[in-house]
Amino acid sequence: MKYLLVSDTHANLEAFQAVLAAADHDRLVFLGDAVDYGPDPEAVVELLRGAAKEGGVLVRGNHDEAAAADPESFDPSWWSETAVATLGYTWSRLGKSDRAFLGGLPLTAAVDLGAGGRALACHGSPASNLEYVWPESDDGKLRNQLGPAAKTHDAVWLGHTHLPFYRRVGALNLLNPGSVGQPRDGDWRASCAVYDADDASLRFMRVEYDLDRTSRKLRERGVPHADRLAAVLRSGGGAPRARGGP
Repeated sequence: MKYLLVSDTHANLEAFQAVLAAADHDRLVFLGDAVDYGPDPEAVVELLRGAAKEGGVLVRGNHDEAAAADPESFDPSWWSETAVATLGYTWSRLGKSDRAFLGGLPLTAAVDLGAGGRALACHGSPASNLEYVWPESDDGKLRNQLGPAAKTHDAVWLGHTHLPFYRRVGALNLLNPGSVGQPRDGDWRASCAVYDADDASLRFMRVEYDLDRTSRKLRERGVPHADRLAAVLRSGGGAPRARGGP
């Protein structure tokens, strides 16, 4: 069984479609943040609905949770100006059923890897989809962030930072496939990973996509902060490590 691990698609349809087409896989594992920042939230949600029907494993990111929230009671204090602005765009594009779908995703999900044991899928950390798990953190901090999952699972798969990495923390395999829709490691190409449970192999992938088309959509559809978001996509960079992203 080959698992395609993707995270942080952020409404970038071209990047998500390119990854799905390029990666040889049997099952999708989505690690959260389907929407915001990009121009196609409804189309990305539709692809995820299809993956769920085919047995994919999906968890809820912090942006998914925000998209499912009531706009009248949403508290923007944690979020950056760009995140709040693009959330308004996302609300205008998603239907009621789309938002209910995102809000109904679990925060964590276990994945049976057969002889490879069990993996726990989450977005930020097993405790919170807002918590950043950074690749340079020492093992002690990582054990604290991973909590009981470090002892009850053989692997933890997560996203949120938009930075791909693999670490061994004791006997645990810790993996972040990076971001499909808005990489922030200096490489503009969509980032993902494929884990093959049959031989316990892991392969990180970078996939080119039609970046010009995505950037054009940002401007043509009036996505707030379109120029800045297009620049983030083109540079593969983005904002520094601050609350709520760029």
